[in-house]
Amino acid sequence: MRLSVTARIALLAIMLSLVSNLALIGFVWKQTSADAIDAIRRETTEQSDALRTVWQVGGIPELRQAIGEAVSPGDVSLVLALVDADGRTVQGVAPARLTVPLRMTRFRIARLGDDALWNARETGYALYPIGRQWLLTGRNLDLIAAEERAMERALAFAITLSLALGIVGGLVLARYVGRRLDGIASVVEAAGEGDLSRRVAVVAGGGDAFDRLAARLNVMLSKLEGVMAELRVVTDSLAHDLRSPLARLRTKTEQAVLIADPDAREVALGGLLTETDLVMRMLTMVIEISRSGSVSRDRFIQVSPAESARGDR
Repeated sequence: MRLSVTARIALLAIMLSLVSNLALIGFVWKQTSADAIDAIRRETTEQSDALRTVWQVGGIPELRQAIGEAVSPGDVSLVLALVDADGRTVQGVAPARLTVPLRMTRFRIARLGDDALWNARETGYALYPIGRQWLLTGRNLDLIAAEERAMERALAFAITLSLALGIVGGLVLARYVGRRLDGIASVVEAAGEGDLSRRVAVVAGGGDAFDRLAARLNVMLSKLEGVMAELRVVTDSLAHDLRSPLARLRTKTEQAVLIADPDAREVALGGLLTETDLVMRMLTMVIEISRSGSVSRDRFIQVSPAESARGDR
């Protein structure tokens, strides 16, 4: 089934609305996730540097005290702990045993434990050696996951809204385009039926493609109407000019038929030839005028009557 132009325009408007909304939500989703991860990276790096400074100044006791003060029961996303060489948590908030390799890590996202709680969440963490132990800092990505789920819901709503707005906008656009095309089509149909007086309406101050098309079509119709008026004038003049010669030709033909004398008949036939030559010259002149009107204007040259008059002398 072939869709009409207005239907294709409506579908195009719907697709543009949908794609633009998807692109916008996708960009916001990606940018929000990237900004959140960058914030966690900066916070983890700063916390690691501060606690390492505490360890370098006060040793393990001061570090344990700083970790105890930093851990807050209300902060459920914080990961902060001292880990022994076997990966077991000595103090702080972390899995009972780490499943990630014990090596210096500036920042990485992974699952830290294999139990039900820690295996179901990803964590952005940093790991630094502290003597024979390891300092683990970081944050769970639960907040980012919640934001992503919110973005998914917003994306679903945006798709529904974009479809609704696209349908409404497509229908409005299709109606506008259809109305303008119908106006042009009605004028063209009237011209095809012989009515060259109608013109396509042009929106005041519009200047869009439809207005430019309407203006050019109106100019063409005006020129065509002028040509048809000139053709009627030429036809009427030709009919008027040919009436007298043809009437004389008929009269002389009737007279020549009735003449019995051969010499007089010969003279009458000569008069018929003269009248016939006159009619032929008139028709030849009309044909030349018609041909000159169909010749391209580029083939004409300007001639000065004064110079032509001087040249004839």
